[in-house]
Amino acid sequence: MSNSEISAEREQLKQYINLIKNKQFELAMSGLKEYLQEFPTNEVARGMLASLYFQIGMHDRAIPEFETILEQNPDNALARFQLGMTRYTRGELEKSIDCWLPLTEVEDDFMGSFHSALAYVDLQQAPMARPLVEKCVKVMPKNHPLYPRLLQLREELGLLNNERGE
Repeated sequence: MSNSEISAEREQLKQYINLIKNKQFELAMSGLKEYLQEFPTNEVARGMLASLYFQIGMHDRAIPEFETILEQNPDNALARFQLGMTRYTRGELEKSIDCWLPLTEVEDDFMGSFHSALAYVDLQQAPMARPLVEKCVKVMPKNHPLYPRLLQLREELGLLNNERGE
């Protein structure tokens, strides 16, 4: 593929991003579907479509799109995280934890670990949540919007109140 073809593809994807930003979801959705007819393995376009489905509450459509991305590329952390969030939102807590498991095994991960901990708490499995929370305390930036919730969760689980787990 030539540089001009790559550039044209990127410009087309930017148009869909702008449609989504402007809440023109139907236009973005139909454009992304059409785009994927021509470029079915484009992870960015498929991820945008899946995220759009998630955003507007069409979880039944988002899940297979995220799964398709992961079939193509099991290392796509964003698709894995979003698939887990979709399942979590649907109340499929065990499935969300299973989805996030590879993320929790990454040393500097905190999003998959944090949300897995929340799912374990929802399942009333606090012992499974505790090590994930402790990991997050060590790697989540203090200025992250979820950091106060992390500290609250840590306290709820009866863990030390030392912010960095020392």
